Amino acid sequence: QGKEQCREALISLIVVPDVDVPGELGQPRFGGASASGDSLGRVRGASAEQAVLYLRVLTWNVSDVVDRLSAAVPEDADWSVADNIAAVQAQALRLKPDIVALQECRSEVPLGDLAREYRLFGTARSHCGFVHLYVVRGLETRELVTSAGVPAVGVTVRLVDGLDVDVVAVHFLAGEHNAAARGHILSHDLKHLLQQKRPLVFAGDFNVREDEAAKWRERFGVQ
Repeated sequence: QGKEQCREALISLIVVPDVDVPGELGQPRFGGASASGDSLGRVRGASAEQAVLYLRVLTWNVSDVVDRLSAAVPEDADWSVADNIAAVQAQALRLKPDIVALQECRSEVPLGDLAREYRLFGTARSHCGFVHLYVVRGLETRELVTSAGVPAVGVTVRLVDGLDVDVVAVHFLAGEHNAAARGHILSHDLKHLLQQKRPLVFAGDFNVREDEAAKWRERFGVQ
């Protein structure tokens, strides 16, 4: 009975708290929005997709492919991988980002609780499960094409001043021996994105070390 009560308490956390998240510099989330918005900062009653004043992106490796837990979880803890995924969704709903990028998802099926407020924009198979890219409902977007077979999925988001921002969720191979493969993805498979004249946000699990990241900054101009 105690176990079930704990799970019910966890599920209750998935309900989005009735609190306001202040906009950047006190601005509303959407252009032309009134002060009245729902729990995710969108305009109540809005039927069409809208541009945003600024963009919030959350990325998380959820480790849902194999039945393993973080080393931070005590060995005798009554906590499962399913509990972990439920907690991830609860935290994402609490933080209310515009875009959620997840790595190591078990399948291409959207996460149920997250799907209530977000649409699964796309998925991509990686070396460990799937990459998911979620976009909050009501956001003005269009598809961003990435190369077939690459562990990346993208979306273009419209800001209120007409500026388009590309967001790409990725999950690169792990290990020092795969450094060349990671570099090849950027220099070849995703090269067309780096060459476009608009802001680009990579979100995900890059599996890079600091020396490798420094080379990326110098070679590709990423921050």
